[in-house]
Amino acid sequence: MMNHDQSDEAEVESGQFELRGNLEEAVEHLTEVILLNPSAIMYATKVTVYLKIKKTTNAAINRDPAYLQEAKKGKLGA
Repeated sequence: MMNHDQSDEAEVESGQFELRGNLEEAVEHLTEVILLNPSAIMYATKVTVYLKIKKTTNAAINRDPAYLQEAKKGKLGA
């Protein structure tokens, strides 16, 4: 049985974690929301957070001098 109070609480917590930049915690709470009360909006929100994680990771990788050096040498797989 769905518990909307738990779902609402997890949704609020996921937003707070996202605002603080703790995207992995936000994903965990969004997963909880989806398990308690599945909705297309929550799935879309979770995907958006995953995309932010990827963008942040890619930005960090692209600023890493060792990564850039290997990329220039063509040693990185696509």
